Amino acid sequence: MNNKGLFLTCFYLILFFMSNGAYAQGSLELKEVEGWFELEKFGKIREDSSLERELFVINDIDCPVQLIDSGIYVKYESGSKYSSAGYRAYPLGNLTCSIPVAAYEIRIMLFDVWNEHLVTLSGDRIRDYEPGEEFPFASGSYWKGTIYDVEDHLTVFTFVSKVRTMEGQFWSFDEEGVVNLVYSVLGKEIPIDSLSPPGEK
Repeated sequence: MNNKGLFLTCFYLILFFMSNGAYAQGSLELKEVEGWFELEKFGKIREDSSLERELFVINDIDCPVQLIDSGIYVKYESGSKYSSAGYRAYPLGNLTCSIPVAAYEIRIMLFDVWNEHLVTLSGDRIRDYEPGEEFPFASGSYWKGTIYDVEDHLTVFTFVSKVRTMEGQFWSFDEEGVVNLVYSVLGKEIPIDSLSPPGEK
């Protein structure tokens, strides 16, 4: 990293911490929230660790759908005739919309204690939503992770990735902007393809 890049990085980090966990870049805003981490059987990172999980939401003011709060519930589910056994992550929280919306998708990025990317989960919902209405997150996502991945995930970023309005217009998220905001927290670069869930890269 050259001197200019180092200066900009320090500048962004200073802005981030001076704003009590909120940092804006263009139309994007990142903010730490008091979310929920409910992990069936895995409530703590480690018994003798004082680390606390952190959850951030990224909102784009130009997006028709805005995150109000956020959380995640992870549990192990045994397999069935139609699905394999494994961990399933259920997003918790609420959103609201500024115009009539027909469908939306959210993504949740999880990082471990080393700030290494574990997985990006996604969930969508196709339903009519009216402006001002608060509605819950999309359905759960399958997480093909190990018990150690589940126990050790530390930092979570949640953002709206796609929206279809009732008028048939489409909105999609700013990939570069999200990458820069994640970098402002983790202090390390992440590849663009980490923004996508498995199978979409």
